[in-house]
Amino acid sequence: FGLTNAPGTFQRLMNFVLRSVIGEICLVYLDDIIVFSKTKEEHLHNLERIFNLLKEANLKLGPSKCKFMCESVQYLGHVISASGITPDPEKIERLKNYERPKTIVEIQSFLGLASYYRRFIKKFADIAHPLIELTKKTKNRVNKKGKKVTVITKEENKNSNFEWGEEEQKAFKTLRECLITPPIVAFPDFNKEFLIFTDASNYGIGAVLSQIQNDQEVVIAYSSRHLNNAERNYSAIE
Repeated sequence: FGLTNAPGTFQRLMNFVLRSVIGEICLVYLDDIIVFSKTKEEHLHNLERIFNLLKEANLKLGPSKCKFMCESVQYLGHVISASGITPDPEKIERLKNYERPKTIVEIQSFLGLASYYRRFIKKFADIAHPLIELTKKTKNRVNKKGKKVTVITKEENKNSNFEWGEEEQKAFKTLRECLITPPIVAFPDFNKEFLIFTDASNYGIGAVLSQIQNDQEVVIAYSSRHLNNAERNYSAIE
């Protein structure tokens, strides 16, 4: 439990304590710190720098929760190794037997999981479009702060009377298969040129960021998003 702003406060503290090394030798999300290096010697030196900064701030680490000198590591639902980044198999194992959603909330839950790993799915917005459209059948209301929010009552969630046709089934099956067998995305090399490929459809826009590494083109990330009603009237070059 605790205060609602406690996570944000702690994140700001960690960002301040490790501000001189974040992005250079480590990344930080709350109390999860990942340290990366090219060699063993460099890694030991980087760890010492991290330890000294934490010590100066009177912050302590729990040895039982630490993993050192790993060739691959699980971090925030991903597996990170020298080869690149891939979704954590343990997180997506349950997708193999994931039954098709039967309520609006179940659709939103599936889309939430899929969206977290959307950087691994080419043309995610286009694929997910039929499922996203189903979630729009809920009511938008205005909260006390004047912001529009989506409210789903118990009665609405129990109502499974929405049209689930071939398009919806194909979208669900394709997303599930993409998550079960995701590609490995490579780390960017900022000393090399980047390649960007873009595409657009009636429902979404997408892009692929890649590079030539070791004489092979490798994917750095996929990106896409759904178009709103106004944007659907634009031409592909706008």
